[in-house]
Amino acid sequence: MELVDIYDNGGETVDRYMVILPDGSVYTMSDDPDEYMGVCLYSGTVDDIHASVFNEQVRIPFTEAPESVQKKITALLTTD
Repeated sequence: MELVDIYDNGGETVDRYMVILPDGSVYTMSDDPDEYMGVCLYSGTVDDIHASVFNEQVRIPFTEAPESVQKKITALLTTD
C-alpha cells in the first residue's frame, strides 16, 4: 500500500509502529492493535509530529508490518 507510510521504532515502545495515512492522520500501533492490550492511538496529523521522530525510526514497507497492523490500516482506510 504505497500511500501509507509506516515507521518502526524497533520495539522500543509498545506503540512501535507510527502510521501516516494519505490524509495526514497519524496513528501509533502495537504489534496487535485490536487485541485486549493492543494499542491503536490517533496521534494527530503529520504536521503535529516533531521532525526528530522520523530520524529515530525506520521506514518499512506495508508488507513488512505485522498482518494485524496491515489489517488495522486497511480498516482505517475503509472506515467512513
